[in-house]
Amino acid sequence: MFDKNKFRGSVISAGNTMAEVARYLGINPATLTRKMDGTSDFTRSEIQLLRTYLSLSDESLNAIFLRMDLRKRKKEWEDNMISLDNGNTWLTAEEAMPEIQEKGLWDAIVAMMDDEVRESEARDMAPCTEEDFLEEYLNRAGYLVIG
Repeated sequence: MFDKNKFRGSVISAGNTMAEVARYLGINPATLTRKMDGTSDFTRSEIQLLRTYLSLSDESLNAIFLRMDLRKRKKEWEDNMISLDNGNTWLTAEEAMPEIQEKGLWDAIVAMMDDEVRESEARDMAPCTEEDFLEEYLNRAGYLVIG
């Protein structure tokens, strides 16, 4: 579930107001309030915009947007795994690649990766297969959730 208090704290820490955040997202302040109250959901693109606008780390982003039960469930699976369905199931890179390729998810996965880890890995590994890249990314980052 969305953590409204952590979100507000991140907005304030970044020196912004809720009205400025709504304007940056291109939505009405009332729509932002509905999203914060859970009446409406943030889109993936809005989350990515907020990540940039508020300079959120992966840890902060997950603390704000990742459901509490998913954070608790993380202890139940091994690191180095990816979820393609918002944390409902966890797969290794090898297990995930057929679905990633079939559904054309590679660009979405790359967009959700931590920029520093992704770029460092690209420098270290190029050229390589997407599966090898994802496996090494998961080794370095620990996990990845999309969906």
